[in-house]
Amino acid sequence: MWVQAFSLILVPLLGGFGWWLLASLLLGLGTAMVYPALIAAIGGLTFVSGLVVALMMPRR
Repeated sequence: MWVQAFSLILVPLLGGFGWWLLASLLLGLGTAMVYPALIAAIGGLTFVSGLVVALMMPRR
C-alpha cells in the first residue's frame, strides 16, 4: 500500500508523460502486491457460501 500511496503522491508533483507513466506503473505494481492479500483476508473472514458475493465473482 505504501507503493500505491507513493505513486499517487508523485502524479501531481511531477510533470511530463514519462513521469506519469512511471507513477502509473508503480500504482499498478502496488495494486498487484496488495490484491492477493485482500482476497486472502476476505476469504478468511467469509463463509464459503458467501465468498462469491463477497468477492463479486459471477456464478457459473
